[in-house]
Amino acid sequence: YDYGYEGNQKKYGQHKPPIWNLQNIKTKVRAFVGRQDKLGDVTDNSLLAARLNTYGVDATFRFYNDCGHMTF
Repeated sequence: YDYGYEGNQKKYGQHKPPIWNLQNIKTKVRAFVGRQDKLGDVTDNSLLAARLNTYGVDATFRFYNDCGHMTF
């Protein structure tokens, strides 16, 4: 989570939040992604799916055309 410049310094001891180690995920991942989502957009979710699959995580992402962040 990004607490902002000062908050990250307090929480993590650095100015940016740490990168998640996706290799620690040991369970299947199923994601529902709205193409109209302004917070978790298609580009970011596609990148995450590709990275998870690279690490051998069984990840399936389904994209919905007319859905936003609060739809699900």
